[in-house]
Amino acid sequence: MSAAEHWSQTAAAVEALAAQLRRPDPAPPVDPVPGDAQRLGVLLRQRLAQAGADPRRGLARAEWRRLPLAFWVDGEDPLPLVEPERIALYWQQVLPAALARGDAAAAARWRVELLAGYANGFDHDGPLLRSFAASLARSWAGVGDAPGDAWARRIAALDRATSLFTPSKAVAGLAADLKAHDGLSSGWLARHGLWPDFFRSALGRAVMRALPQVPTRPSVPAPVPAQVPVTPAVPVGEFETCLA
Repeated sequence: MSAAEHWSQTAAAVEALAAQLRRPDPAPPVDPVPGDAQRLGVLLRQRLAQAGADPRRGLARAEWRRLPLAFWVDGEDPLPLVEPERIALYWQQVLPAALARGDAAAAARWRVELLAGYANGFDHDGPLLRSFAASLARSWAGVGDAPGDAWARRIAALDRATSLFTPSKAVAGLAADLKAHDGLSSGWLARHGLWPDFFRSALGRAVMRALPQVPTRPSVPAPVPAQVPVTPAVPVGEFETCLA
């Protein structure tokens, strides 16, 4: 290799290294936020009405991802009663395939829409909500230790602490956890990875209604320091007598 070729390769290596150093650090992971449930739920219902009878056709990938937002829409029947085949396809094939792709960030986007659909439909208690909750819990079963799974792990931890995925226990559990956080809702939402509009959902409103009924934990009195026994002073005369 000639000197010119050597210096050419060296210069190329230095330039490649400089390009790596100029590259900005990757942005820190951001907690996913669901779409606007009120608006998207209605639009998705309209889209489904145009999609035709074949449950495998008519929806784009992003529409499948946001389908839980259309489960419960005011003035409409629950979507599983209107589109049973399409909903079965979502639970059995579409959602599992999306979560199994190995892309943790994409999986978080699917899960946050799912969690928002559950929270928005919470005032429709009954078999459909309980079935939704069971499927929701199963969708968290594959959460791993990858850095991209950090948000999903925080939601799983919240479920263990409050029974979030159990409709009969979620309101009381979340209200107690919020009360223990001194009722500071914005900090509580950030700590658990819940989206800023969570308290506008049916579940969030129920938690706020239940908050005043949560008993306040009695304050624990500060421990009283142990009394150190004090040896009484011996009068000088008695002391001298003892020495005599």
